Amino acid sequence: MAEAPYERRSCPGQMFNYHRAIGWICALALGLRLAAIPFKGPADDNLFEYGQIAWNIVQGHGFSWDFDGRFPLQPTAYSPALYCYTLVPWFAVFGLNLTGPRIMHAILLAAVCWFIYRIGERLANPRVGLMAACIWAVYPEMIFLSLRIAPENAMFLPMTWMLLKAQDAGVGARLASPAHPGKSAFTCGILTGIACWVNPSLQILGAIVPVHWRIQGWLNGREGLRRLVLFVLGAVIVIAPWTIRNYIRLGALVPLRTAFAYNVWRGNHVGATGTIRNFEGRNLDETLPRDYAEYIEAHMVPDEVQRDRFFAAEVGKFIVEHPGSYLRLCAARLWFYGWRDPTHPLTASIWYLGPWLLLLILAIMGLVSIRRDGRKWSLWLLQIAGFTLLFSLTVVVPRYRMPLYPAMFLLAAMGVNALVRGFQRNKKVGQRLLA
Repeated sequence: MAEAPYERRSCPGQMFNYHRAIGWICALALGLRLAAIPFKGPADDNLFEYGQIAWNIVQGHGFSWDFDGRFPLQPTAYSPALYCYTLVPWFAVFGLNLTGPRIMHAILLAAVCWFIYRIGERLANPRVGLMAACIWAVYPEMIFLSLRIAPENAMFLPMTWMLLKAQDAGVGARLASPAHPGKSAFTCGILTGIACWVNPSLQILGAIVPVHWRIQGWLNGREGLRRLVLFVLGAVIVIAPWTIRNYIRLGALVPLRTAFAYNVWRGNHVGATGTIRNFEGRNLDETLPRDYAEYIEAHMVPDEVQRDRFFAAEVGKFIVEHPGSYLRLCAARLWFYGWRDPTHPLTASIWYLGPWLLLLILAIMGLVSIRRDGRKWSLWLLQIAGFTLLFSLTVVVPRYRMPLYPAMFLLAAMGVNALVRGFQRNKKVGQRLLA
């Protein structure tokens, strides 16, 4: 069983040392990410749709995009909005220079160490928190992520902040009941809305958090219903302005973004691999059979809402007409998500595969060590199950696995903690035998 939370907090000297240590870990995380900037490759300079939209805003065109030059520039909801807006100040001051955004990414990702530490401290003890934060600081994929223009750089700070609050409201409430539980639920909702506005894939947390609270008994009765309503209200208040904007500019109810159906279609059609590439690494849009390619091209209209509805219908038709193929693709994606996407060149690197293998081993050990504490760890286990299911059913690319990392790093820290405790026990047994 995991060690009791806060058990090491009775000694002021120890508390000071732990807090000083997490400061050094945050500094290490920042230093590694800043040091990686000179090692950027040509692919890291790709603006993708996020940078292109941010540049359009700076140019006075508003939140607009031309689908990589395919259509006339027009209002869009194709990209996660909040991340694009974080790029705008840098581009406004420095032009299309990506050093500023990379420094911003480094700072945001380094700050996450503190939240990971506090979560681990509450779940187990400060040592586990420090271990999890240290894994976050040195994990290679998370270091080089800061070079890419991608929303994952900005999503982790509101995500882990919200998860810390949600953990306190659930498990932590049994240790020290929050003075204002309604305020805690509302704050979690606001942070969830912010996180989803950065990366809409995090919408699944809107279901996971209440399930965790229900498991913890924090949503029981009328008071529990009030907390749930406040949680939902907090998220809606944050997201609603963007939804209203989309309705006004696009003429359709788009809560956060379009393009979800298009991406899912890329992983689910005849000849698909389950990802957005074939096994030679080519984009699947470029390898469609001629007849099907012409059919798709005929429906690539400028109206992105209409396009997304078309691709949603195509996915539905594929599942109905080819259920066996769809299930095989889901099984393949499950394997790709949990192990390696063979269609992406990044995953062949030892710097990608080696750390993930080690992380898997340690996380499994951590899972064994918490087998009697599943209820307390439900928030994190639900995330692993939820995101794995979401992307196994839709489409996989390597960075879609990143939402698992806070949970995986915490479990890996528990695995390291179990190893350390086992070593300490064996050492004491050996000393007694030799005495």
